[in-house]
Amino acid sequence: MRHVTIRLLGPPQIEVDDGVRPLPGWKPWGLLAYLVLADRPPSRPELAELLWPSADDPAAALRWALHQVRRALGDAVRIADRSGRLVVDRSGASIDVLELLAGGLDPGQVEDLARGELLEGTHFADSPSFDLWLGMERARVGSALRSTLRWAATLSLAEDPDRALRLVERLLASDPFDDAAHELAIEIQVARGDRRAARAHLDRVARLYRVELGTDPPERLHRPLDRIEPDGENPLVDRRTSARATLALARARLTTGDYDAAITSARRASLDAAVVGDGLLEAESLLVLAEALIHGRRGSDREAVGLLDRALRLAMTAGALELAADIERESGYVSFLAADYGAAEVALHRSLALAERSGDAGRMGRALTILAACRSDEAALDEAEVLLGRATDSLGASGDRRWLAYALAYLARIHIARGRSAEAAATAERAIDGARESGWHALVPFPLTFQGEAALMAGDPSGARAIFGEALTMAQAMDDPCWEALSLRGLAMTETAEGRPDEGRRLLGRALESCRRYTDTYRWAEIVILTELVEAERGTDPEHRDTARRLAGDAGLTGLVERIDVASARQTRGQTPHP
Repeated sequence: MRHVTIRLLGPPQIEVDDGVRPLPGWKPWGLLAYLVLADRPPSRPELAELLWPSADDPAAALRWALHQVRRALGDAVRIADRSGRLVVDRSGASIDVLELLAGGLDPGQVEDLARGELLEGTHFADSPSFDLWLGMERARVGSALRSTLRWAATLSLAEDPDRALRLVERLLASDPFDDAAHELAIEIQVARGDRRAARAHLDRVARLYRVELGTDPPERLHRPLDRIEPDGENPLVDRRTSARATLALARARLTTGDYDAAITSARRASLDAAVVGDGLLEAESLLVLAEALIHGRRGSDREAVGLLDRALRLAMTAGALELAADIERESGYVSFLAADYGAAEVALHRSLALAERSGDAGRMGRALTILAACRSDEAALDEAEVLLGRATDSLGASGDRRWLAYALAYLARIHIARGRSAEAAATAERAIDGARESGWHALVPFPLTFQGEAALMAGDPSGARAIFGEALTMAQAMDDPCWEALSLRGLAMTETAEGRPDEGRRLLGRALESCRRYTDTYRWAEIVILTELVEAERGTDPEHRDTARRLAGDAGLTGLVERIDVASARQTRGQTPHP
């Protein structure tokens, strides 16, 4: 059987044994991309409506396009009708976009793969629903590609700095305001021994930021050029011993939530480790520093990305697979919070692969939990539920009760989305109990919101109000804007369910304010709340409407974009949407 290479990044192409197979027309390419990337196998009527909504005979148009695809692929890739849906057997093919999203490439392969955007040069203006889907997929795949370029440049820095520079320059061509990429580019120039080029790059960035953004670039871009000179050396203790002791203190402070103290200790530990050239110890310190910045200090996620890049390079050089798995998971978590799902998923797939190589069930479960959270945000419920099943099995086997509670909270959300109120209530209760018993009290408001939704779904608004109120009280006491916003959203749902839509709308406005009180909060929560506010306002507020559509579109949340468009269309026609 011949091997087929399907290139969907850049100008699309099918290669069979070094020869190029033609696939005429954009619609067959759109069909192939959808069959490969859709969350679940589509039916023929779905495909016909998606790609040929205005055709005289959409079913015939689909048959013609499917014939073209099958002829181009030959017998290496089979497309079969199963239970009324078209299923693709990809075992005989290499598909670049799937290899990218799986996170299994090496840096050399990344350089060969990065050819452009998904289905570059194709146009589907006569198929608006497909055009919307393609735009969302281009955003997700583009996010994954940019993240992978930075990862490949990071790992290439020591062995092939010239390749690292090519990769980071390609990244900056698509996003000239990526702080972490600029920091990496300067570090690469320093590693190449060209400090003049490093300073010139920093000067160019400063001019660019001042002209385009009206601000100076972050101070951390100077880090690769700064000499490491930690203050306050203790003459009675060598730096390696000091670094280890200070790192232990940073971890303890991080566990208790004393984030500022953890940042100070971890930063000192990383500097001491760098002075003595202990790469593994420095990587461990940088991870703790990044975690404290991400989970404690608002507005510091972008700074943490550069720290995680360096930590990963040091960990991989030392062969510390378990540490590398933790670093990749934290990188994925940062992107997940920002609703940058393509970047999140490739990092989490790498984290999962590293955890599997080391045989660590707990690390596997943690990576699977955040990966499932991404897919749940994206409304890929079937995949998310499977991933959560694997996550809870791994976390249960490892005895990690804290993360098991986190995974169960997302499983409760899946049950809510599927209308399973009893299962949602029981799963949320397990998550709440697990969080409390393991001492992770900061998590408790999250599953409480799903317990409240389950009560509301079961016809108990009074019980739901009490549960949402408990979640809100805890969230406000902890100054957690994400859980506060979701609790307010729950109370808004309760008000609306009891016939007070104006009060529900007011509470959604408060929830939105909570989301925006700090930067680096859970972007999905903001987008969902804003979407529901647009619906409650019947699409009458153009600022809310336009912002909601932009944020949902940037995140690739197709279902929310469609809801926003429906609310906008009803406002335009002067119609009242269903509550």
